[in-house]
Amino acid sequence: MKSILCIIVSGIAAICCECASAAYVPKAVPVNSANKRAKNEKSVSKRARDEKPSSGSKVAESATDTPAVTAGKSTPEGFIDNLDEAFKRAKEEKKRVYACFSGSDWCGWCVKLEREVFSKKEFLDAVKDDFILVFIDTPNDKNLLSEHAKTENPKLVRKYGIRGFPTALVFDAEGKEIGKTGYRRGGAAAYAEHLKAMVP
Repeated sequence: MKSILCIIVSGIAAICCECASAAYVPKAVPVNSANKRAKNEKSVSKRARDEKPSSGSKVAESATDTPAVTAGKSTPEGFIDNLDEAFKRAKEEKKRVYACFSGSDWCGWCVKLEREVFSKKEFLDAVKDDFILVFIDTPNDKNLLSEHAKTENPKLVRKYGIRGFPTALVFDAEGKEIGKTGYRRGGAAAYAEHLKAMVP
């Protein structure tokens, strides 16, 4: 009886050993399958490198490029909204500074000046060699301003005693005021000549 039990126990142990060994044997991967998977991974990597970034990626990339000046939505083309930067450029480029204090979303004369003068290529071409153009806006909608302008524009209005809009000041490169004007009828070319006549 003992012999029979020994034989049975030995048989069970042998089976358990075989099962345990089988559990640790890694599953073989056919060579063809492994090669195919490697090729697929390489193809995916190459496609990821070659793909052009989406528009969202482009925005993110451009956000890392710090421009010399940022301008708010209300700032006309050809203008900047940073007076300190304007004086710096004026010194470097030997120009004057034209700074227009405006109320772009509530002041009727400001809207006319922008529509009749600032938006015209004729004006920008006529003054680009002589002036750095600055737009200091005081809109009701502050979302039209850059972060810089939100902070600095109210200070500039107080500093220069601006009481009506539009008011435009002309400075030399050192920041000395050499002229004052506002809206004038006549259009882009006439306004450009008016500004040039203010420069000594």
